[in-house]
Amino acid sequence: MYAVRSGRLGAYLRGGGAGLHGLARMRRKHRALVANRGITDGEFLGQLRQSERQIYDWQQSLPPAERSGLLKLYFGLFGKP
Repeated sequence: MYAVRSGRLGAYLRGGGAGLHGLARMRRKHRALVANRGITDGEFLGQLRQSERQIYDWQQSLPPAERSGLLKLYFGLFGKP
């Protein structure tokens, strides 16, 4: 509605058309990237969990007064790794 009210409907439709026109190319690129990725989803999740554990251990090694309030909140919401 904004595009119609501001007299930009043509530009809006051209942009949408260009997006649709490039959709097949984007999907091909996505498939190629997924096929050639370096690690699996499981490996990525394992590395992410290991990193979270390191952050948690570092946070716990600090004196309570020096611990990050944001990390306290994060681990309070999501639990310790």
